[in-house]
Amino acid sequence: MRSKAMLVVYFRAWMQPQVWAAVFFPIQVA
Repeated sequence: MRSKAMLVVYFRAWMQPQVWAAVFFPIQVA
């Protein structure tokens, strides 16, 4: 389950790097 979820996240990040960065960066900073 976890591996599949991470794969989906990676795929979506590859498809939309700008959106992923906008979502992930604030989480890391916070």
